[in-house]
Amino acid sequence: MKSRKSFCRMMCCLIFCMFFLSRINSQVNSCNTSLKIPDESSAVLIGKLDVSGDQITVEATFTRTQPYSGGRLFAGDLVSKHAAYTDVNYLLRPNSAEITTANGYFLTPQICDIQLNKMYHAAMVYDGKTLKFYRNGFLMSQVAATGDLFLNNWITTIGNLASNPTGVKREALLGFINNVRIWNVARTQQQIQQYMYTPLPFPATQAGLLADYTFNTLTNQQGNTAWNGSLYGNAALNQSNPSCKSFLADSCGIVVACKVNPDFSFTQDICNPLSVQFANETQYAISAFWYFGNGIVSNSLNPSVTYSSYGADTVKLLVQTANGCIDTISKIIPVNLNQDDSLITMGDTTVCGSSSIQLNALQGVNYCWTPNTGLSATNISNPVASISTTTTFHLNAQVLDSNLIVNGNFSQGNTGFKSSYLYNSSGLPAGVYFVGTNPSTWNPGMPPCTDHTSGNGNMMLVNGATQTGVNIWSETVSVKPNTNYAFATWVESISGANPAQLQFFINGNPVGNIFMANAATCLWDEFYCNWNSGTAAIAVIAIVNMNPAFNGNDFALDDISFAEASIKTDSVTIKVSSIPVINISRDTAICAGGSAQLTATALPNGTYSWIPATGLNDTSVANPVASPTATTIYFVTATGADQCTASDSVSITVNPQPVFSITPLNTNICSGDTAVLTASGGDLYQWYPSTYTTDTAAAAIGVYPAFTATYYTIITNSTCKATDTLSATINVSQHFNVGITKSNDIDCIIGQANLQVTGSGTQFGWTPAININDPNIPNPVVSPFATTTYYVTVHNGTSCVQTDSITVRVLTNDAQNGYLLASAFTPNGDGVNDCFGVRLWGGVRSIDFSVYSRWGIRIFHTNNPSDCWDGTYKGVKQPPGTFIYQIKATTICGNVYRKGTVVLIR
Repeated sequence: MKSRKSFCRMMCCLIFCMFFLSRINSQVNSCNTSLKIPDESSAVLIGKLDVSGDQITVEATFTRTQPYSGGRLFAGDLVSKHAAYTDVNYLLRPNSAEITTANGYFLTPQICDIQLNKMYHAAMVYDGKTLKFYRNGFLMSQVAATGDLFLNNWITTIGNLASNPTGVKREALLGFINNVRIWNVARTQQQIQQYMYTPLPFPATQAGLLADYTFNTLTNQQGNTAWNGSLYGNAALNQSNPSCKSFLADSCGIVVACKVNPDFSFTQDICNPLSVQFANETQYAISAFWYFGNGIVSNSLNPSVTYSSYGADTVKLLVQTANGCIDTISKIIPVNLNQDDSLITMGDTTVCGSSSIQLNALQGVNYCWTPNTGLSATNISNPVASISTTTTFHLNAQVLDSNLIVNGNFSQGNTGFKSSYLYNSSGLPAGVYFVGTNPSTWNPGMPPCTDHTSGNGNMMLVNGATQTGVNIWSETVSVKPNTNYAFATWVESISGANPAQLQFFINGNPVGNIFMANAATCLWDEFYCNWNSGTAAIAVIAIVNMNPAFNGNDFALDDISFAEASIKTDSVTIKVSSIPVINISRDTAICAGGSAQLTATALPNGTYSWIPATGLNDTSVANPVASPTATTIYFVTATGADQCTASDSVSITVNPQPVFSITPLNTNICSGDTAVLTASGGDLYQWYPSTYTTDTAAAAIGVYPAFTATYYTIITNSTCKATDTLSATINVSQHFNVGITKSNDIDCIIGQANLQVTGSGTQFGWTPAININDPNIPNPVVSPFATTTYYVTVHNGTSCVQTDSITVRVLTNDAQNGYLLASAFTPNGDGVNDCFGVRLWGGVRSIDFSVYSRWGIRIFHTNNPSDCWDGTYKGVKQPPGTFIYQIKATTICGNVYRKGTVVLIR
């Protein structure tokens, strides 16, 4: 009964699907609403429709009715915004596509020519990496291209040259154009195929659509009136195109047989395996109808569905291709999530406190860890979990069974696979391959890349051919029906230009999207896709190069795999256990020979271990007694639940037995002065008496008694529990009186003065100590050059010191009457008038002093004002008599010159 209901539902779906497809066929563009371009001077002008950036799609359906000459580029301009190849914003022609970008001019390679009076759909697509040309939904040619599109000032023109529709012959499309669309996005091949010959549904809502023309009117169907068209020359709307009634999609003049070869693949969402994404792998499909086996249907090309439970469902696909062919395929799809307790390779684990731990799982191709809280990543096999609370992590992973590919890592050399390329050990020309360890030894122009497997093993080295669709690598394997497989390979570029663009094929159908090698050389990237075998028992699997560029396009393959794939699940619990919190006693000090009790408590309670053991009575208790002989740092480790530990330390300083002292024991001060007494050896001090002191509890205090006194201090060392009392005597002396007298002030007549200290004193000190005969006597003689105040410090043999000062003035207003000299002298050694000189002149800055005999012989000369003539010449006493002197001096009263005679008396 159940099978009959399923059959009825299927038939209803098929009837609905046929109705759906017939509706699509009935919506093709009308053959009576064509634009006709009858001559070289006709067109439709749109306006300056710039397309910037690196994305564009331009489409047109057309029929050429008149022959042309000059090569494929003169088949006619379908949509032009250019004048020459140097300024092509975009240009679509029946056989090619052209653009100019910031990186140069790009033209798709030559293909087979169009036929006259035949309906075609042409499209150009640029996605920032490749410029592609499609005809009737077939990818006919492509060229690698990069850079932003060049913008010019030409208006967009349909059916002719943009820069000058009347000035250049052979540019016009002589015939009919049924539809034109311009997009600022890169449309996929499936999107192009879907609406090649049918109107766009709701053009105003189509993402990226800039302009859409159906030529029953010149109105932009997208809605932007700024780009409504206008007729130019003899162009005409609403014309009948007889060729569109007999349209048959084909590629290069060969009628495509009505063989659909439908296929599809599906991918379970790794995080939610009940959610399944289906991919229509049927080439040139433009419409599809799906029945998912759970009562849900869809007409999307690539739908997704969420199942309510795990199990196997029969999924059916009905598909129509661009040439009108219809076919169906049915597969039993296993939507499963299998428990595998070995998926996660680590057991439940305990970590201590907020910590990090690396999770590890079996090698797979796709991962999903939940919850994502605290994980460094959720889509790798070995994320790092940083958590603070106990967490159970669940993993869904797509895991592969044994690899069905023989020699997938090429360790066996050039065996186990087929290739349409030629095996060549020289690296040239294009379209050759080699199995080796180093591209640079195969082709000296390539870098020295290494393989992916081990870094020193084999890989497949490929010099890409200029033809697309050629099998680079192929192998045939047996498969299980209705089974999921993963097809994967690693790819690296071995040339910096035009990276390879590769496509997986299984049983002749492309599977997954085209994938591109890394633009940087020697960097391996993995590409994989999923495939369901359906009813197939054999899989002919292949890797095909889709890049026809001659320059570059060189790459390496390694670690090719094709294996049964399943999604498995597992879980692991990471328990977060508390770290013990240690409360430990403070650092302390003991006296030599003493002891201290250490204390450590931990929450929660645990075991204890102290190190070092030296000086401890027990190393495994919370509160051992420490009796070290030297300063020691003790470390304790507390171990709590789940073996989580914490550590701390305490320092025990061992002080020597105290030595008490007080300094000075005896000191002298003058009444009113302060003496400093310093005690040491303890940490507590008590001074008495408390009078005439600055403090009574400090180690150092100041005392200022009026009379001699004795001070005491009680010194206590708390660590060693020792106390002593010491004393110091302060001897106090009383002040005394001093004064200063002077004999005279200094002038040009009297050049020195006598100073005299009055009062008692035993030591004297005068300042400034210049121009004074002795600064350490009570009665010095001074000879200042300028008025000077002299200070004296007087000690009387006690601690008291007195000071006083006096000013000796210097007057310089009587030089003529001053600076006198004796008229005679008696050098007889009695200490009176024994020497002839200027010592009494006082402040003499410089002098030139000479004495001459009566015969003119100079018998004495000096420049020192302190020198004088003692009555000798060369050590010989001179006889009594008269001698001549001459003196030139600079004094406090100015320059002085004296000349005269002096009598030497014996």
